[in-house]
Amino acid sequence: MIVLITDGSSKGNPGPIQIGYLIWDRIKNNNGFKPTYRKSLWRGAGTNNEAEWMAMNEGLKFIRDNMLNSPGLHEIQAYCDSQVVVRQINGEYQARHENIVPYYQEFLMILKGLASSNCKLTVSWLPRQLTQLADKEAHRCELATI
Repeated sequence: MIVLITDGSSKGNPGPIQIGYLIWDRIKNNNGFKPTYRKSLWRGAGTNNEAEWMAMNEGLKFIRDNMLNSPGLHEIQAYCDSQVVVRQINGEYQARHENIVPYYQEFLMILKGLASSNCKLTVSWLPRQLTQLADKEAHRCELATI
């Protein structure tokens, strides 16, 4: 099983976007405290919702491109502190806003690739207090530019 925790932020909303994600490969790394992979990136400008979508998609693309062929990988559990993104992914809300539709469509393409590899994805909401590691990762790129 792979565990993914994502976070995105926009300074100014809209403003500069920072995203971060943490990945635990529970097959290779049973250390619950130290993630197997971590990434922080600047991603242009946009809204907080765009930032959250970017973080989710970037984390899933990393898994798809680098870990999908790992033996025993059949499940990804992804977590995000944006209730809107989680509800859009799970079909409770529609992704209709013109700036969100491209991210939702990208997500559907990623999901299709995961499904073709018989990998199940579950996306759940976590309170902000429990996604602090991903939040710190997103803001790590800010520290690197100072």
